[in-house]
Amino acid sequence: MISIQLILLIIFGLAAIWFGWRVFMTSSMVRSALSLLASMVAIGALFLVMEAEFLGVLQIMMMGTEMSIMAIFMMMYMMDPGGLGNMDMTHQKNRAGNGSGHFCRLGYHRNTGPVAPRANSPVGNGNSETINDDF
Repeated sequence: MISIQLILLIIFGLAAIWFGWRVFMTSSMVRSALSLLASMVAIGALFLVMEAEFLGVLQIMMMGTEMSIMAIFMMMYMMDPGGLGNMDMTHQKNRAGNGSGHFCRLGYHRNTGPVAPRANSPVGNGNSETINDDF
């Protein structure tokens, strides 16, 4: 026979997954924040059902406070927090592409060596014999 604990575990688990999916499927930042809050509350309820009361209460209290503050700042600073203006949420697309190119180029130079030689490097060419003992 299925226990009530297993039924609640399945219900809260499915609620956490569904609200987590809704975070990415809505165009409204406020609804997205509220869906994320509901997902975190469902995870806190999962902890409570699994008899980890401290973790459950901590999850609900911390994430509830965090998501509330995040929703307030989104409403203050977003140009269209309600998602009613049908605006694209990505700004400065050309700069984003340029930034990605710079990031890849920096990663390449990080793995292949310095772009320019260092002046007055105390290490020299990287051999341990060239390190100055006066340091």
